[in-house]
Amino acid sequence: MANALLIAGAAGYSAFATDQAGRKQRKLANRNADNLDAAATDVISRGEEEAMAIRKRGKGIRGAQRAKLASSGLDIGSGGTAQDLQDETTAMTQQDEATTRKNAFREAWGIKTQASYSREAGKYARQASLYSAGGQILGGAGEAYRGYYAYDAPTVQGSGKGGGGAAGANYGPSGKQKNGGYFGALYGEE
Repeated sequence: MANALLIAGAAGYSAFATDQAGRKQRKLANRNADNLDAAATDVISRGEEEAMAIRKRGKGIRGAQRAKLASSGLDIGSGGTAQDLQDETTAMTQQDEATTRKNAFREAWGIKTQASYSREAGKYARQASLYSAGGQILGGAGEAYRGYYAYDAPTVQGSGKGGGGAAGANYGPSGKQKNGGYFGALYGEE
């Protein structure tokens, strides 16, 4: 009986420890995902800051071009080469801004994907720990049951089906148990 209780207790403790490990794995995976989400937000912010810096530099370059062109005596607002140069500077600046934002978005998307994978891994680790804990409880219960009945069960001698020995005496020729069986014989039942 004590052996069966020890087996059941060990199975219960093992299941509890497995459950706690699964909870911890899920918690760590979610924390990791939260950190990745924060990193993705930071990437977007830094990309926007860099795009604003590009815009500012582009405006500075365009202003310097206008000043240089005006000091050369060119009419900077009347089209032609002077205007084309300024328009090209504006277009290149806008393209650089867009590329910077797009690159930041792509990097953030990759990080967000990792965060999603981390959350899923935590979820599945938790589910696996529950299944494992359930299996440990069932296995422990089976072992405890077997240990309990192996401890209390009589030792069978003979074939157990009508042929010789004390156990055989409780079975009829068909192999079915007669009267009260082992316990019936103990208590004088026939």
